[in-house]
Amino acid sequence: MPGLPYRRMIIKRYADGSSRDLGAIDWYQALACYRLGIILEGTHARACAGKAPMQVGERLHAVAESLIDQGLGVVAAVQARQ
Repeated sequence: MPGLPYRRMIIKRYADGSSRDLGAIDWYQALACYRLGIILEGTHARACAGKAPMQVGERLHAVAESLIDQGLGVVAAVQARQ
């Protein structure tokens, strides 16, 4: 997205300010995508049950699908490097 730093820049900045091992950063990114996608799907489920606005549920469902695709892309990139 315009104005946001690239992934490698974010990782470098984090590494510069942390002593943590970032060797599994891809795994954590994929996990974060899946976890947030699941949370967003909860709102979609509430919308389908009439407990949240359907417009919001549909929008968050689309974002969840995108996050799952992003997580799968991270996994595929890791597998391609191996």
